[in-house]
Amino acid sequence: MKTVSKLDEIERVFLEDLSEDYEGIWTLADRVSDALGVEDPSVVREITLKLVHDWLSSEWILAGVPMGDAPGFEPWPEKGDDAAVKIAAEWREGESPPLLGEVAWFSLTSKGEKLIEKRAGSER
Repeated sequence: MKTVSKLDEIERVFLEDLSEDYEGIWTLADRVSDALGVEDPSVVREITLKLVHDWLSSEWILAGVPMGDAPGFEPWPEKGDDAAVKIAAEWREGESPPLLGEVAWFSLTSKGEKLIEKRAGSER
């Protein structure tokens, strides 16, 4: 039987949720805090930013903003590591997690969709 870490489970759920709608960094921070039982804002920030960096660098997600009333997602010009640096700068050290609509939203890329499909196929 395969053991799934809590971080792997956070990743699986967050990426699957992104396949249905855009999600914000505040949602991920809440999941990190809840799943790991962490309340220290600095620890939540560190873990959340590490996950976001990994996923941006792997090109599974894009940072940006929803298009408001129009359907669609406006990706930032910054990609990968540059987007991760921008997010870290906007979520300052020692601050509580961002509130709804603050810092960054995320969208799943086609590479992220393929990862989800591959994982779903391997679980059968």
